Amino acid sequence: MTRFMDGLSPAGLMTMGITLNLICGILDYWTGYEASFSIFYLAPVFVLSWFGNTVSALLMCLVSAITWLLADYLTDHEYSFHWILVWNATVRLGFFVVVALALLKIRSMNKELERITRTDALTGALNLRGFTEVAEKELYRSRRFGHPLTLVYVDLDNFKYVNDHLGHHEGDRVLSQVVDTLKNGTRPTDAVARLGGDEFAMLLTEVHATEAEQIVERLRQRLLGSFRQHQWPVTVSVGVASFEDAFPISVDEMVQNADHLMYAAKASGKDAVVAQVLQPAQT
Repeated sequence: MTRFMDGLSPAGLMTMGITLNLICGILDYWTGYEASFSIFYLAPVFVLSWFGNTVSALLMCLVSAITWLLADYLTDHEYSFHWILVWNATVRLGFFVVVALALLKIRSMNKELERITRTDALTGALNLRGFTEVAEKELYRSRRFGHPLTLVYVDLDNFKYVNDHLGHHEGDRVLSQVVDTLKNGTRPTDAVARLGGDEFAMLLTEVHATEAEQIVERLRQRLLGSFRQHQWPVTVSVGVASFEDAFPISVDEMVQNADHLMYAAKASGKDAVVAQVLQPAQT
């Protein structure tokens, strides 16, 4: 249901909210003033507050209050004073607005919490959890449509020297610079993550192995240029695991494949890229 609601356009959400209001109003009118329908008028307010935006949510508050007012008016219920109808409608509107604003605030806090739990606090890249969620979706898409997929595992060489001799503050600058360089050199559809410590990952979607290797080499040269500019004695060892005709059964297996290639790069003397297209027997 949540996925369906998220897929609706603002006009679709508003149409749904108005429809719910009409249903509530008609039922309220048929049952008369003795049966209360107050809780049901909150349903469209909730929908627009949680899945829409502030303007649409407040507009739905007004629509709900007016619908309730009309239902009361058409039942011919007599009040001591005519202005009581308007007073009741105003109080209800205020109640709806308070509920809508509270829901909007909760939704905003919930989104921020989700962002924090999926993002590395230092660099702003995805963390392991966030990267795994993205990779699972892309792996599913690649299996279903046969799109190529490449996972890149990046490990910094001699990073411990920076922390030990230049300080952890300078080490943090190195890590942030790596993420900035990787993000600036990839597309919005790709994913960049800090998996922990000085290890990073990239997910390149719908890119064949040859092009992926070119992208990685270009990024490696940019990183080395940045390291030299800041006089950081750091290089990178990179493993590039591409999947074109066969795909791993899980994200963990995909990461392990790229991780093994990264260690092969380190074993060859560091500051190197080892790339491989994984075949069915190796997945």
